[in-house]
Amino acid sequence: MGDLYLDEDYYIDIHVAGLNLRFAPGPPLDEMVDLQRKFRIFSLHHRFEDIISLLNVAGGSWELRDKWRRLLSWIAGLGSDRPGKTGGEAIIGALQHELESATPRPFHFTTHSYEVNPRVLVNTTGERVFFYINSLYVVVSLPLRSRSF
Repeated sequence: MGDLYLDEDYYIDIHVAGLNLRFAPGPPLDEMVDLQRKFRIFSLHHRFEDIISLLNVAGGSWELRDKWRRLLSWIAGLGSDRPGKTGGEAIIGALQHELESATPRPFHFTTHSYEVNPRVLVNTTGERVFFYINSLYVVVSLPLRSRSF
């Protein structure tokens, strides 16, 4: 995604890590459940990049915030492995479903090569992402393109 981030590609991992912290097990997930109950943040009435901005999962500068927002907007417009849903719709739908369920699971965001698969992938079956954390996660994989030089 160097076309958006230029020489600051290394910030993408930090931004994805911010998403993972926001939807981690325990207090972070409890807070997200409460926010969803009170404000219905995750619904198709809102754009994915707007939701993430509202949660303040962003870069440390206005320039990085803008790059992250543009990247999320691009990802939201891609296809997904959910029939008939864009990437943004698939992610929002999974988050809404989990946060409104009786037993919500944490989310883990990761990335994969756009060149290998240009779709957003959402695994709702539950995956143990970390051997040292005994929680099943919903896993969302975001496709990223290599920088064109």
